[in-house]
Amino acid sequence: MRSARIRFCDHSILRVIQILGKPGNWRRVLQVIEWLQIRERFKSHRPRFIYTTALDVLGKANRPVEALNVFHSMQQQVSTYPDLVAYQCIAVTLGKAGYLKELFDVIDSMRSPPEKDFKTGVIGKWDQELEPEIMVYNAVSNT
Repeated sequence: MRSARIRFCDHSILRVIQILGKPGNWRRVLQVIEWLQIRERFKSHRPRFIYTTALDVLGKANRPVEALNVFHSMQQQVSTYPDLVAYQCIAVTLGKAGYLKELFDVIDSMRSPPEKDFKTGVIGKWDQELEPEIMVYNAVSNT
C-alpha cells in the first residue's frame, strides 16, 4: 500500500478493494483487509463499508469460507458490526454456495443481540437485532 503511494483514506481503500474485485483478485482483497486490521496509524472512520465491500467481492468470487471469516471478524468490533447490507451479502454468498447450515446460523445471529458486550458510550441504547428481509429469504429459497 505504501509503495503504491495511495493516500490512506476510507474512499481510497474502498476503491482499491472494488478495483481488485473486478478481475477476481480476492486474495489481494483479503490482504488489504488484513493490512487494515494490523495498521495502527490508519484509523478508518467507516470500516463497516470497507468490510461490506470485501464481502461483496468475495461473494462474486464464490469464496464463501473466506467471506464467512471476514463476517465473523466484523462481529468482533462495534465499528464494523454488520448492518443489513452485510447480512444480505453474506446470505447471498452462502446461499449460492449451498452452505445452508451456516446460512441459518447467520440468520440466527441476525436476530439475536451481539455475543460480545460493546462499550457504546455516546450511542446509548444500541439495538442491533435485525429482521431478515426478502433478499435473505430468497437466498434460502435459492439453495
